[in-house]
Amino acid sequence: MADYNAIRSGLATALDTLDAFLVVHSTVPNRVVPPAAIVVPGRPVVEYHQSMDGTAGMLQLFRFEIVTALQSMTEDYAQADLDELVSGSGSVQAALETDPTLGGACITLQVTQASDYGMVEFADSSFIGCRFSVEVYAR
Repeated sequence: MADYNAIRSGLATALDTLDAFLVVHSTVPNRVVPPAAIVVPGRPVVEYHQSMDGTAGMLQLFRFEIVTALQSMTEDYAQADLDELVSGSGSVQAALETDPTLGGACITLQVTQASDYGMVEFADSSFIGCRFSVEVYAR
């Protein structure tokens, strides 16, 4: 059976390889101090009884949102730093998809989209950042 905590921790560990973040939260904090990344349960959190071609047995599809906060909303806009998180070798996608099994915690994962590029609201604060959607398949 899938271990949700191990998956969430695996996502945080992979994100921690990026130099862009001072701290990576594997659970939702009350307060965010940028630069940070937060692993947030997605919607829906899990879909049961999923199947994938070529694999035996039913899988669970877990959804996560990675919220990135590079700085508080100020005149000094960190667009170049944000661009690096969206594409290239220092991107959130590259960090997460380097080991799509998260050290064996899941079958595979994929980063499906980046949204809210620019101003991100989180924990009653505004940040320069982006939201990334992640799908994780586990047994």
